[in-house]
Amino acid sequence: MFYICSEMSWTAICSVFVLTAILPGKAGIPAALVLFHQQLGWVMLYCGIAGCFGSIIFTYLSSWILNALKSRFANQRKGIYIRNYLRRIIKIKNQFGLHGLTLISPIFLSIPLGAFIAKKFYKNNFKIILYMSVSIVLWSAVYSLVFKFSNLLLDTLLH
Repeated sequence: MFYICSEMSWTAICSVFVLTAILPGKAGIPAALVLFHQQLGWVMLYCGIAGCFGSIIFTYLSSWILNALKSRFANQRKGIYIRNYLRRIIKIKNQFGLHGLTLISPIFLSIPLGAFIAKKFYKNNFKIILYMSVSIVLWSAVYSLVFKFSNLLLDTLLH
């Protein structure tokens, strides 16, 4: 079981870790699938650890950024002008809540952007980190299963 890590280079392991911590849906989970040769347990474990790390870092970083912005612009008058992209984000927040936001953000957005939006509307860091981590583990399982079954399907069609 440990022999898998001894065959890989540390640069590959670290780069996949960073990819999974930032962009799990677009680059991290597919790269982990290639790195671990489609082994579901290793991919879920590795993506879960990297996703938890990314969600912790970016949730607390978002909290720090939002506090800095709030103190910087505290004296300015608040307007009622809302941009269109903010309307879409508020609509997603109202329709899906924290569960939906953390479920779709690792795949369609990214962990930093999803953590920032979740932190903007919800104040509980523990819930944001927990839901984001569970979402990343679920998406890594879905990606692994789809990738494995699509390879099996291609093998049966080609042979």
